[in-house]
Amino acid sequence: MTLQSSHIYRFATASQWDQCLFRGADRTTSAARTGMRPTAPFADEPTRFASSGAWAPTVTAVGEFIWRDGAGKLLRAFVGDDAPAAVTAPHAVARATRIVATRDALWAAGPGGSTLECFDLDNLTRRLVVETAPGKVVDLAADGSDALLVLLQRDDDFDCVRVDGRGSITAIGGAYLNSVWATAAETLTREPVGSSDGRPNLTLTLARPPVLAGTLELRVREPLDDEERTALQNQDPDSALSDVQDLPGDWVRWRQVPDPADYGPTERVYALDETTGQIQFGDGLHGMIPPIGRDVIVAFTYKRTEPAPDGSDHVPANDVEARATLSLVTPVQGVETAYSADHAAGGAPAESGDRVLRFATASLRHHDRALTAQDFEDIALASSSDVAQARCFVGAGKIRVVVVMRGAEPRPGAAARRELVRALTGAAPVALTKRGAVTVDPPQIRLLRVDLALEVSSLDDAGGVADAVKAALAQLFDRATGGASGNGWPLGAGPGEDDIALALIDIPKLQSIESVAFYEILADGSDRPWNSNVKPDDLVMLAKDPARIVFATLEAVA
Repeated sequence: MTLQSSHIYRFATASQWDQCLFRGADRTTSAARTGMRPTAPFADEPTRFASSGAWAPTVTAVGEFIWRDGAGKLLRAFVGDDAPAAVTAPHAVARATRIVATRDALWAAGPGGSTLECFDLDNLTRRLVVETAPGKVVDLAADGSDALLVLLQRDDDFDCVRVDGRGSITAIGGAYLNSVWATAAETLTREPVGSSDGRPNLTLTLARPPVLAGTLELRVREPLDDEERTALQNQDPDSALSDVQDLPGDWVRWRQVPDPADYGPTERVYALDETTGQIQFGDGLHGMIPPIGRDVIVAFTYKRTEPAPDGSDHVPANDVEARATLSLVTPVQGVETAYSADHAAGGAPAESGDRVLRFATASLRHHDRALTAQDFEDIALASSSDVAQARCFVGAGKIRVVVVMRGAEPRPGAAARRELVRALTGAAPVALTKRGAVTVDPPQIRLLRVDLALEVSSLDDAGGVADAVKAALAQLFDRATGGASGNGWPLGAGPGEDDIALALIDIPKLQSIESVAFYEILADGSDRPWNSNVKPDDLVMLAKDPARIVFATLEAVA
């Protein structure tokens, strides 16, 4: 490689010019100064490597320079090497105009730009191929977090997507300057968890659950000798900390696993229930027992979020409004104001046992990859407990998912729709990663009033029966728990007399149903006879005045 210098320099003052260093030039005469070029002060001569052409240079995380030549070779060198190592490049790399190095992989566009190919950084074996058709790869770059940013061209349109190490593609919907991703979470540090008396299956509990998954750093004080400490730190420099402020001794990080019973007697593992904050260690045969000592187990850090005070599935963290002013707990130099760029969304409570059972089969079927309409519906439902129903409509090169939300408002807000589109696009095939290929829409609301003629034994029972009837109708048309299945009155379903009869059949003191009539309540408050033509994305809901009831008694009928 050669270093190509720029040809034009501008200096504001003569002193700036005089501060520059010059290579191979005499500064004393005007003739010698002709064509001289300044270099950075104290700069070393560049290292030059002989190469039959040099294209697509990249630098790895450990400072290795990699490029390809014109003869199908991949060249690799570190600073200080006398010559680069040359190996035969994979086909995609040998013709690449851009090579990107991530933590342990090399990426390049495949032939024709219709694919992205990922290769092992060490041995260049191909790990995976990501199809981008109908998009063509224009350029790619590392995103700074072990993934790629890829510019795709589809006809006359350009899209930017993010591709992770598994090949999942996420469309990028916008750019916010001077912004960072934020999580509505509280970080706790240096929390004493407890002591160990050497008993097996030791169980302790964190002070402030629930815990966000993957955030707990649990350390145990252990009596390490120099050899043990060195061995641990050679595996990971952060695995053993010595003489931490106010915490003398060696503090070894233990690893969270699903079940210590699956591990050996020398492995430092524990299981964590994020919902309750309960920590369980091994029994000495399956997972180590923490060394005996007082206050030897400390949560160095973990993150938690605030659950709903009433114990419901509501997530308070999702209540942060767009453009809401945020308070900085710790002042940041140069920052006067911080605010949320958009409405918070995506938070979910701990999964209940019922939800785990409900979505377990679907999760085993799709493995977070949506190939069918049912897959899109299941992924949308599992993404948040706020989603009550999802219906997928397949078009030509497009997927439309209509979503019904729990709570007072059945239509998803902009932030909820954004997070759902992100989740669904991430699971979708490459052909559906184009912006607009996956959309999330609200249902079309149709308001219903039910007019009933009922028979009771005595008019004295009418008030109680009327209340029970309205409660039964509310339950029947509940969009989360109603319907015959108990999973909500379904999208695209219209009411029928049989539905009403089944809902009212067990009401005490109701003798019979004489007649049922349905009316649709329009936007201006007027009504009209119900049109039974219900579209697939229509959601039938009870109006504010859900039922009008006329009673007759057995005596009057007789």
